[in-house]
Amino acid sequence: MRIEELARKWLATAGLVLLVAGLAVIIGGLLLPEQHEVMRTLTLSRTPEAVWRAISDSVRIRAWRRDLIQLEHLPDSASHAVWREIGDDGRGTLVVVREELPPVRLVTVRTTEARGPASEWTYAITRAPSGVDLTITERGVISGNAQRFISQFTSGHAGPIEHYLTQLAAYFDEPPRIR
Repeated sequence: MRIEELARKWLATAGLVLLVAGLAVIIGGLLLPEQHEVMRTLTLSRTPEAVWRAISDSVRIRAWRRDLIQLEHLPDSASHAVWREIGDDGRGTLVVVREELPPVRLVTVRTTEARGPASEWTYAITRAPSGVDLTITERGVISGNAQRFISQFTSGHAGPIEHYLTQLAAYFDEPPRIR
């Protein structure tokens, strides 16, 4: 009888802890804004043209994006290039090039097929004293409260950009000088 009472109390306590944690995630997500903007800059000792080719040429992208299993070109949409990236996690992301101004500006809209909402990535390449700065700015919306909370407090909204820039630095055999 004592073991049964102890088990009931333990289950009730565990259930209460899970309920409080779930409410904290939902309430925390409610308090965070749906829209976010994140910016990260990578400094590389390369030319703007070399960086441009690495980020805009699908053959080169496959050479340095270790997290891609597949990069598939799709039919253009309103004269804009479209491709599907299949990541090492099995998820697909549709990427639509919205604007290109070689070798200084690229704007893409990225829609993760499994998660829905799109984000816009703006790539800006500027000259720096030691080469170039590649700045990626992500503007996005996360509508789910739990998703917002988890994104904010796990990898952060900047996690995907930092991962991308770290891989690009490795491709150029340079340290990931990200700020």
